[in-house]
Amino acid sequence: MPKPTTPARSERLRSASPCACFDIRISCFQAFANSVNSDSALGSLILSTALIKSFASATLMCMTPSASTQPAAPKRGPGRPRSSATPDAIRRAARTLFAERGFSHTSVRDIASLAGSDPAVVIRHFGSKEKLFLEVVAVDPQFRGLVEGPLATLGRQILEKVVEADGSILRLYAALLGALDRPEVRRYLEQATAQHIIAPLAARLHGPDARLRAQLVAAQIGGLLMSVALADAPSSELVGATALDYYAAGIQSLIEAPAPRQSRDD
Repeated sequence: MPKPTTPARSERLRSASPCACFDIRISCFQAFANSVNSDSALGSLILSTALIKSFASATLMCMTPSASTQPAAPKRGPGRPRSSATPDAIRRAARTLFAERGFSHTSVRDIASLAGSDPAVVIRHFGSKEKLFLEVVAVDPQFRGLVEGPLATLGRQILEKVVEADGSILRLYAALLGALDRPEVRRYLEQATAQHIIAPLAARLHGPDARLRAQLVAAQIGGLLMSVALADAPSSELVGATALDYYAAGIQSLIEAPAPRQSRDD
């Protein structure tokens, strides 16, 4: 008699390869046929029929790859695929668009498109359009060291650095002015001015009211930058030799220690 099929044996049969199952089936059918009568026509017919069916079934199973042998389909994450654009490409695109269109007329989608990226990638790297703007339009490198140099000629030196041949400070300042309605931008410009102009200059000035005089120098610089930046077509008169002479004299008068005030009785 054939052995009864136990749970453990059934599990072995399911885990076996199709060809191995074919051999097991032959053994089972042979045992069953022998139990009927190995010499009878019925036993031979049962065995022959079983062998044909098992052979056909096993052959088909051997030709068909099982689920365990088929390569898994690649998983596709939700949303659009990640862009290969780097943060540097995003910075270059943002710097170009902010200079050409200004802050308000430049969108995150515009920046991503020019960088060959995706808006979600831009936000993931920089957090917001405001933060990206402040990173690429920062005036810290231009303001840093602006008030260094001999005090006797510092007024002229400051203007020569501000009104450079490439106009880099003017362009950056113009872009910042276009975004002053944003609290982050306004706060950044105030902090940059205090850190790189007012504080270091006040520490160097002699005489009374050093911090007040440093603040007035910063106001002179900001006034010139704003006048040039807001002009539709910047006039050469504002940055010409004569205008710079007046500006230099005004700034220098604030840098030099003021003469002692005379009392009204004198």
